[in-house]
Amino acid sequence: MVGALLVMAGHDWVLVACHTFFSWLQLVVSTSGVIAG
Repeated sequence: MVGALLVMAGHDWVLVACHTFFSWLQLVVSTSGVIAG
């Protein structure tokens, strides 16, 4: 999985970074919702 990410990053690291960030952000929001709820 890491190797695939490195290959993708070699082509378009910005897209990978954005995808990773939004995936993390969604996880944080979901976790916060569970804690708040």
